[in-house]
Amino acid sequence: MPQVSALDDYLHCPALARWLPDRLAGFQVQHVLVPGAPAALRRFVRRWPAVEDAAPSTDAATAFVVAGSLRRPAPVELLDALAPGAVLVEVASVGGVRIGERLFGIPARKSTRRLTVRRLTAWLDAGLADPEQWLTTDPPDACVTLGRRR
Repeated sequence: MPQVSALDDYLHCPALARWLPDRLAGFQVQHVLVPGAPAALRRFVRRWPAVEDAAPSTDAATAFVVAGSLRRPAPVELLDALAPGAVLVEVASVGGVRIGERLFGIPARKSTRRLTVRRLTAWLDAGLADPEQWLTTDPPDACVTLGRRR
């Protein structure tokens, strides 16, 4: 059986700043910061206006860009604030290897795979359709999950 590299497990996308603004052109976009988002991701998503309150109206945005951490629960309640067909883009930090993972010898690749699968499953269960998921090259150690609300 052939060996599979860690790079074959995921689609790697180019720098977010190169393609995401173009992908969201024509949408009314708002950003949401959730706890655990590293500074680089917070700076990146602040190029779009912020969601002002915890329960934005469905008229307020046709797309959300969410910055967060894969180590925290997915903010699936945000999907309810979007109209059907609206776009959700989550840029989540994979984060470093935790001490327990190091102690038990869990490879970082396996930990990343577990975190990304768990995140995608949470979004699908909440009603995300047409999902796409990548690990980014810039910012490093970030997972992008993109989809539409059913």
